[in-house]
Amino acid sequence: MNVQKALLVGTLVLGSAGCGGGTTVSDSATHRQLLEDVPELRAAYATGGSGAAGATSGSARSGAPSLPVSFTGTQQLSGTFGGPRRAADFAPDCRGYVNAEPNHVIYNGGEQPFLQLVVNANPYDTTLVVERPDGSFACNDDTHGLNPAIVFQPAPAGQLRIWVGSYSEGETGPYRLAVTTDPAIDASTVGPPAP
Repeated sequence: MNVQKALLVGTLVLGSAGCGGGTTVSDSATHRQLLEDVPELRAAYATGGSGAAGATSGSARSGAPSLPVSFTGTQQLSGTFGGPRRAADFAPDCRGYVNAEPNHVIYNGGEQPFLQLVVNANPYDTTLVVERPDGSFACNDDTHGLNPAIVFQPAPAGQLRIWVGSYSEGETGPYRLAVTTDPAIDASTVGPPAP
């Protein structure tokens, strides 16, 4: 990161924490562009500057706690899969249809030796798209029957943007997503989605 971006990150992240100056990261066009250009700002914005991601607006996005450096265990998230955008717009190997905005944004506080994301949306056929902190994408379809899973070995530190998609265009429904360091977790152990 160059010095100018480093200073900018320090200024806006400090401001977003509300340290006496009353400055916050707004959602103006300028700040949205900065959030896109500087991954550290996107991560701070997703966590509200407090170390834990809060709920974000819009039906396609829901919050999740940040994963601490020494995270072990399983976090369970839920939402509605599917959307109008082709997942192949992100990367050619991605399948299905997703919302324009991610379903979840998670900040991984430190590199994890093993981290997997597992979806259960039975009986629907779902897909999974994850944007890594470096802007590259990991995608999956049908690891556990009709349910996707993605394994990171290691999982990079930084922001993970997660889309849960439908294999079929126009299909939506509930899902449950496990973010876990346990390799034994699969779709059947995640549990059924909420009706």
